[in-house]
Amino acid sequence: MPNFSSSQVTVTTTAALVLTADTDGCRVIFHVDTNGSHIVYLGAEGLTTSTGFSLHPGDNIQVALAPNSKVYAVTGTGTESLQMLIVGN
Repeated sequence: MPNFSSSQVTVTTTAALVLTADTDGCRVIFHVDTNGSHIVYLGAEGLTTSTGFSLHPGDNIQVALAPNSKVYAVTGTGTESLQMLIVGN
């Protein structure tokens, strides 16, 4: 039976690590608050707003992460709330 957890982080204009998958990997749903006003960009270490995958307020994406994968997030301006629902293998 899969394990579930959830987390919420504040994303700023400085790229930061927001999630590290465990040694078995995981699936995660990333969601930007519908009431938000800033785009959140997701990606690997060295992430910028030019290289990241953009999530607009109200958007979500489900991703399967390989073991020990790291996900970073950044905004172009301001701060934004990023919610994560994590499903372990």
